[in-house]
Amino acid sequence: MGSINCDIAGVALTLADYLAWVRKKPDECHVGILEIFEARAREIAEVAASKTAAATEEAIASFASIAGLESHVSHAGADIARIQQEKVEFFHSGYEIQRSLAEQSENQDACKVLVE
Repeated sequence: MGSINCDIAGVALTLADYLAWVRKKPDECHVGILEIFEARAREIAEVAASKTAAATEEAIASFASIAGLESHVSHAGADIARIQQEKVEFFHSGYEIQRSLAEQSENQDACKVLVE
């Protein structure tokens, strides 16, 4: 749950960081456009991350209201939070901009969907 949004947020934020780095060594003609790209990429990351959090909270609240599922929902909520944190850590420390996310996801436990 939320895996795709986490991926989008991570890629967008990494792109924004890369654009910020490139902007520090500018060709004067490119500074304005790089600032716009950076702002939009950060906006995408913010929207994707906030939508993921809201959807997760809504789903947990829905299932928690069903009698008998409270303890299962509590465990699922913890698992979802752990997976989301693993994705954040992956994008901050392990993501390689030169390789596609699909290539990297095959080798990253943090990029698996919650199906276990």
